[in-house]
Amino acid sequence: MALLRDKALIGAFLVATAYGFSDEFHQRFVPGRFSDFYDFLADACGALLFVGVYWLFMRKRQPASSS
Repeated sequence: MALLRDKALIGAFLVATAYGFSDEFHQRFVPGRFSDFYDFLADACGALLFVGVYWLFMRKRQPASSS
């Protein structure tokens, strides 16, 4: 179960980062807007922060496995 959750979190990070990239790319073609690498970087850092916090939260909630 944890492996599936981890893969889903990686997928969520990649989708959010790709969306941030596409948003910056499309802003290049909108008059009055501009594309900024640092804005894209902020989007990616925000996605990474959320995924990391969620992963830590879920890891603490998961009961210790008895081996």
